[in-house]
Amino acid sequence: MMSRAKELRYPVNSYTITRNGIVVEEWDSLSECASHFDIQVNKVKEHIYDGSTHSDGKTTFDIPKWANYDIGKRTFINRAGKQRVAYYIIGKGSWAL
Repeated sequence: MMSRAKELRYPVNSYTITRNGIVVEEWDSLSECASHFDIQVNKVKEHIYDGSTHSDGKTTFDIPKWANYDIGKRTFINRAGKQRVAYYIIGKGSWAL
């Protein structure tokens, strides 16, 4: 796995439905997008992975076509015996930002 600092630099798009149509925002990093929507980076990754909408019911997230990465999912049991899910980066990404 790569360092968290590098992982957060991956670009992401958000799509929000409004009365006037769809607003597309391009974010330079997962952390910037998560901060704007006041959610954790892992939650943005989850929305990208499974195609779910943000809690506002109007916003979805996706990886730009030109970005060379994807999101993976791993399920594991922690030391306390509880099932946990982790979403992680697959691929190199784009450093031309």
